[in-house]
Formats: sequence, structure tokens, C-alpha cells
Amino acid sequence: WNAGVGADWYQIVTPGISQAAAPYRRMPRLFFNADRPIGGPGGPEWGINAQAVRFVKPEAVGGDRFDFYPYLAWPLQGAAWFVRPEVGVRYTAYNLPRPVKGSDTAHPTRTTPIFDVDAGLIFERDVHLFGSDYTQTLEPRIYYLRVPYRNQNDLPLFDTQPLTFDFWQLFTTNSFSGADRQMNANNLSLALTTRFLDDTGVERLSASIGQIRYFDPDNVTLYPVGKAVDYPGSDYVANLTIALNDIWRLTAAQ
Repeated sequence: WNAGVGADWYQIVTPGISQAAAPYRRMPRLFFNADRPIGGPGGPEWGINAQAVRFVKPEAVGGDRFDFYPYLAWPLQGAAWFVRPEVGVRYTAYNLPRPVKGSDTAHPTRTTPIFDVDAGLIFERDVHLFGSDYTQTLEPRIYYLRVPYRNQNDLPLFDTQPLTFDFWQLFTTNSFSGADRQMNANNLSLALTTRFLDDTGVERLSASIGQIRYFDPDNVTLYPVGKAVDYPGSDYVANLTIALNDIWRLTAAQ
């Protein structure tokens, strides 16, 4: 487990931009995360991710937010495969001085069940390239995510923004940062990775490509006026990492 407390204070230093453009101050911010096996290693496990934040901004209405996510998971793996199903419930509650526009309560809440399964295979072969011996892996991976839709127009926006879509977004439960929005999903991510390991086991090259297939429209938007996203698949995303030597690495993403 780990826990912490902190505070975040932002100041606009660019001339001509008002201090009203600064993010909300988080004063304070407390978090607690824990995970523990049930009945010993190799079996199911439980976990909790919790955060409590007070948001303060002189030019805007602030408030308190409590975000709580308990879950159960069962990581299974062998020498050449892994499967990890997880089910949890995300509960987010607010204490505001007054309702946000379009809402009739100063204490809105959101309760969202989340289910996902992450699975993959690992194939290996020996190769000889440029006078050196390597182990090359081929790693297909599949990730299914199911999150039912919840109308969140009555929730404020304190620290949430859409995340930049990259390779690691294929395997996450939310496309938004912060806790003010939780996306709905009925998605299947498909990815393929290959690695080259030298004779000491150090990864010298890693290349990955993947895409998300959508079975339901993405109805959660940052603002109420936003349009639902309804298309069969995401853009293809790729990631390439090359170890130039023991100190320097070159990474490219598309």
C-alpha cells in the first residue's frame, strides 16, 4: 500500500494571460492505494484506489471531490501466456457550494462498474543479426473493456481533460485524466509487439502496433454540448524504442 498528502498551486507567468486561466489549486490532495492477494500468491487479489481533493480557485467555484475505486482481479500466467480479468466499481462524490449549471444538487455522485480482461501470448525464437545473437519475441495482446454509460453533465470540471491518444491508451480504463469524467466503453483492443533481447537479456529494440475496435458509441464528452463519437475503430498507434547503448534510448510514437 502507499499513501500521501500534498498541495498544488499554479501561477500564470506568461504575459497577457489572466490568472483566471490557471488550473484549480488542489489544497490539499490526499490519496491511498492498496492491493493484496486473497489466500496467498497466485490467486485472486483485491485492491483500492482512493483520492480526496479540495479544489480552490479565486475566480471560480471550487469544491471537494472524493474518488473511490475498489476492485477484484485474478492475474493468471504461465511461461508463454497471461490473463488478468478485473472487476471494480468507481464511486465519485462531490461537495459543492452550489449546483453546477444544469444540475439541481450541490452533492452530485457517479457510480460506475468497470470490467476488463487483459490477455496475451509470448513467442520466442533465436536470431543472428549484424554479427550478434538475439532472442526475438512476438507478443500478441488483446484487451476487452466494458464500462456502462453514465450521464455526467451534473458533475463539475476541476482537473479533467481528454488524454492524448497513444499506444498505452489501448489498455487503460479511461480516456480522460482526473476523475470528473469516466468514459463508457464496449471496446476490444488488439496489439502486437516484437522485442529483440541480447544474450544478457537486455532489450535492444521494441516495436508495437495496435488499434481499438468500438462496439458502442462513446457518449461521454467533456462538455454537455459535445457530440458522441461513433465509429468502428480508432486510429492505428505504434511505438518504437531503440537502445542506442547502455545509457541512451531513442523512442518514437505515432
